[in-house]
Amino acid sequence: QQGIINIEVLDANFNAHDVITLTVLKEKGLMPKKVGRMKILADGMLNKPLTIKSESYSIQAIKMIELTGGTVIILID
Repeated sequence: QQGIINIEVLDANFNAHDVITLTVLKEKGLMPKKVGRMKILADGMLNKPLTIKSESYSIQAIKMIELTGGTVIILID
């Protein structure tokens, strides 16, 4: 099952330069335990550089992550 998360949630719950994975999101209670992969969407604002490891991203989310100096890592599942 795929879960989705918006970058505004990541911005609100993580500090600059944090590495975000599905496991980390589950540990923080931001993603249901049954989710096996995730997609990052661009709703909201991102104001800090984050490193995000995910199977899927919207094009706008990739642009916003990279514009803040963050890193997009696409996982192959």
